[in-house]
Amino acid sequence: MTLKISPAFFVVALLLAFTSCKKELKQRVASKDELYAYLDSLEKRYETACSQVQISDWSLYSKDSSSDAVAARGRLAGIFLDTTAFNIIEEWRSRSASLADKMLARRLELWHRCFLGGAIYADQEIESLKNSLEQKYFNLKFTIDGKQYTPQTLIPALREEKKRTRRRKLWITASQFTASVTTDYLNLVKAYNTKAQTLGFPNYYSLQLYLEAIDEMWLYKTMTSLETFTRPDYEKLTASTRKKLRLKDFSPWDLDFVLRNTASLPDKYFPADSTSTIIQRFEKGIGFNIDSLPIAATSVNSGQKGMCFSVNIPKDLRVIIPQGKGVGFYRAGLYGYGYALMAAHTKVDFPILKGYTTIPGTSTTAYDNGVAQMHGDYTGDSLWISRFTKVKEKDLRQYFLKRNNTTLFRMRSMLADYFTEYEIYKNPNRNLDSLAQSVSNKYIFFNDTQKTTFIFSPSIQNIENACGNHSALVREMISAQLHEALASKFGNEKISNPAVSKWMIEYLYMPGESIEWYERIRNATGKYLEPGAYLRKLNVEQTTFITKEAKQ
Repeated sequence: MTLKISPAFFVVALLLAFTSCKKELKQRVASKDELYAYLDSLEKRYETACSQVQISDWSLYSKDSSSDAVAARGRLAGIFLDTTAFNIIEEWRSRSASLADKMLARRLELWHRCFLGGAIYADQEIESLKNSLEQKYFNLKFTIDGKQYTPQTLIPALREEKKRTRRRKLWITASQFTASVTTDYLNLVKAYNTKAQTLGFPNYYSLQLYLEAIDEMWLYKTMTSLETFTRPDYEKLTASTRKKLRLKDFSPWDLDFVLRNTASLPDKYFPADSTSTIIQRFEKGIGFNIDSLPIAATSVNSGQKGMCFSVNIPKDLRVIIPQGKGVGFYRAGLYGYGYALMAAHTKVDFPILKGYTTIPGTSTTAYDNGVAQMHGDYTGDSLWISRFTKVKEKDLRQYFLKRNNTTLFRMRSMLADYFTEYEIYKNPNRNLDSLAQSVSNKYIFFNDTQKTTFIFSPSIQNIENACGNHSALVREMISAQLHEALASKFGNEKISNPAVSKWMIEYLYMPGESIEWYERIRNATGKYLEPGAYLRKLNVEQTTFITKEAKQ
């Protein structure tokens, strides 16, 4: 869910913020001491603005109180209208090698990225196009056989519909309706690309990866290797699925239904009223002194979505624990709490290095989510399940026998989403219907015998989180590699040894953004991020695959 802001109000707020920093426009920084003072002042203003945005977002989701979201975002965006500040950052960043001060150089590097990301955040045209597109998307409604649907209700309908002919009708009709916003989506893509090009990048996807310190070529090769190494097992899985469900082919309208029928643990073992209690019991068991941490948790009906709002790192963290029964709600709750634990144990003095996530470039989304998901993924560990739930042994055996099927289907779908979006931003003028069909056929093995014509239609993920499809896969890789390291270091005690928290805090939490994300992964696990652990988690053949260490 994205907060909707009127473009007119957004512009007014930006102008007000710009006016407030006129005095700063005349400022010049002539020495290293002056630079320290200047950055300290700028970062204090930055942290205050980030906090106000986080409070407004917290208020939206928790319904705890009201706040002026437009003013909060205006004050933050106003920082990036100050061209003098940007010039000061760039001038001193070019001299950072001669400063003999690694922490100062790191602050300048993060501010460089922050100003690039802030240029996107403060762009009126992009904000206006995005808000308009979101409104159109959420207002889409279509009727099939007298029943009304929206894009949000389509997947649940496909998941539950047993009649294949009706699933096909649902999918085709929905594609036609959602395709009505494709032109608006492409206008947004082109606006993103134009802005990225003015900043010196070939397209917005390249800019986004730069801001997150993810090497573009490394990412592409890694995603390609995931496809290559999972293809044999996926071929077997789709063949056995077609046979089991008596399908002549495997088509897009079958995917969600197939996922519904894959393995899962019964909801009864994960009661809604025990989520918070079990989270706290587990986190205490691995050494986190949660009673003394500045983390406020609230249970909210938010779907299977756990969230953390970093109001003031590390002093004020607010977590939403989703209400509901089932392992998905436990996983989401642990994810949100894991995120808060990371922020609560960040030990850096400078706000730009604390990992506030509002502006692209100040943190790496995949790392933040991967480290948080490490907590959520405990719910898939047999030792954890046995310790903290009452799952019967037969249900547990059945689940572990088949769960990789679900994960493999989803992983291949994520690959398709990544490659589709990546290619769109490289060339938004190409035939998107043909692109969607070729990518789906290659990565998900769709082979519709009725030769249905594909119609590209953007998803809400494409709209709300542009150029973010890689993040889900990198997040999975990070969590898998961290869990392998935990098992290697602590064995069966990884669910109960208080030293686990010390390991997480020392290697993953304390440094904040003072060092790059991939260095934190290497320090914690002994190697840079590579797909081997994720493949082993999937129980894929050829899991001896390990990439050579290479800087991301």
